[in-house]
Amino acid sequence: MTVNVDMRHQNWYKLYKDGCHEQDVEEFITGFLREGDAVLDVGAQIGMFTAIAAQLIGSDGPLYGFEPDEQNHNDLQSTCIRNQLDNVTILKIGLSDTVSEATFQRPDGAWGSFMNGSGGGSVTREFFKNCNIKTSTLETRTIDNVVRERGIQRLDLIKIDVDGPEVAILRGAIETLTNYKPAVVVEASLFYREHGSSAGELFEVLQQNGYQIYGAIRKGETAVPMSSPADIPVDLSAAGSAMNFFCMVPGTYDERWKRLWFMRGD
Repeated sequence: MTVNVDMRHQNWYKLYKDGCHEQDVEEFITGFLREGDAVLDVGAQIGMFTAIAAQLIGSDGPLYGFEPDEQNHNDLQSTCIRNQLDNVTILKIGLSDTVSEATFQRPDGAWGSFMNGSGGGSVTREFFKNCNIKTSTLETRTIDNVVRERGIQRLDLIKIDVDGPEVAILRGAIETLTNYKPAVVVEASLFYREHGSSAGELFEVLQQNGYQIYGAIRKGETAVPMSSPADIPVDLSAAGSAMNFFCMVPGTYDERWKRLWFMRGD
């Protein structure tokens, strides 16, 4: 697999140097997915996880990659062409809990665009101090809308990493979560503050829909079961802190789940 990157960017240089982006997510994707699975990659960026997942699920497995940022969208297209990922459909739209429009900010030197929430982009400006910021307006949809409109009849995994509106996106996917019970990989970080949400709301949405939650400090060696936000070992409001959560509904993917590295204790 190859991805199209600007090696002058520290994130992508680190990817080249380390050989992986977020090892825990990569290990989950490679351990969980099977040929013929259907995947939504929300916040596909330049396609690191998209390319891995698309090859694992094969030509009969559809993958929908959502990437609203212009530069990342172009690099994602290049990644799919380079790797001949004909099973990937790329959608240049934002996702939320409503069908509407949203303003996105793209700070110079950032890894992507950030959707404005109730904070009006203040968290982004606080994090990227003294940067020029370009803004754009894009359509937002919900996962439920997309699943209905695309006639998706099966869904095995939703991965969401969009720096802020993760909870809103899950709220816009309740019908999909209820009908298909896909595994969910979702990140939480300080950018939740921009959208007035919290890890508590994330847990609430997932647990109300029957999900068990396993949390990993990003790039951590393992993931552990978590019953409430009180189990989170880091301050997610602090700059640079983030966690990935791996979630499933008991009785759906039990055989796959018990083979994952954090369940085996590797």
